[in-house]
Amino acid sequence: MDNIKYAGHNSNSSASALTIEAKGNVSYNHQKAFIFLYPQQDIFDIELNVLKFRIEHKYYSKKDNDIGDSNNKNSAAANIMQSFLRCKDKYSEMLNSCINARYRQKGYNISFAVLDDCSVSNIITVHESDHIINVGIDSATHRSKNKEGIYPYPDNENIIQKLGSISSLVVTGFHMWDCVEKLAQAAHSHGINTLVDEDLTEFFKFRFQESFFKADTYPTFNPYLDPNFNESSINAFLSARKDKPWLIQDYKSLIRQDKA
Repeated sequence: MDNIKYAGHNSNSSASALTIEAKGNVSYNHQKAFIFLYPQQDIFDIELNVLKFRIEHKYYSKKDNDIGDSNNKNSAAANIMQSFLRCKDKYSEMLNSCINARYRQKGYNISFAVLDDCSVSNIITVHESDHIINVGIDSATHRSKNKEGIYPYPDNENIIQKLGSISSLVVTGFHMWDCVEKLAQAAHSHGINTLVDEDLTEFFKFRFQESFFKADTYPTFNPYLDPNFNESSINAFLSARKDKPWLIQDYKSLIRQDKA
């Protein structure tokens, strides 16, 4: 991970990326890999709906917004939609900037993993050099309980094998404590130097508009610098990351390095 810029430490691109169908059938030229799990439109729709709800809440909570009659209601809806569309564009622009500045420009092989019957959302700008991995399970299977009453997951060993011979891996996408962590743990167990970029998981929607956020730097969030975090919440934040070496452990040292 030495080529990532750590804190203290284009839209015209073609979408004709290579789809990896079978195990091990692509030879990668680099040993550093980046993978974004499930950048599908249905998941992005859920993420963007949260942003829209926050815009609506902020708009309607303003005391000077009189929306009693139908004209004002229509005007409010139009204003909210305009704000949401601008926010959506910014979300896409910043997400692609992060992938590009943190990883693509640093020589990482870029892969996007999708369920077999899904495609990469146009929120993502896919470059010709990128790879699209079909993970070996379709959405209907993944979202239907099996006879044991469990939702089936893609085979992480299969995904890792499709990434080729790699020594380091950055895992991002959806969702941090579910598919992302499962793949990161599996990669780590193979001796692969693994990092989860938490900025580029479902936390992205809460961070990308913050003043501290930088497209070329990870991590951008530090619980010790967030005024909303008290000692108890900081301890809970760090405790969730204990014994998980694919997650950053020492946020205090990042503060010292920032000030150096």
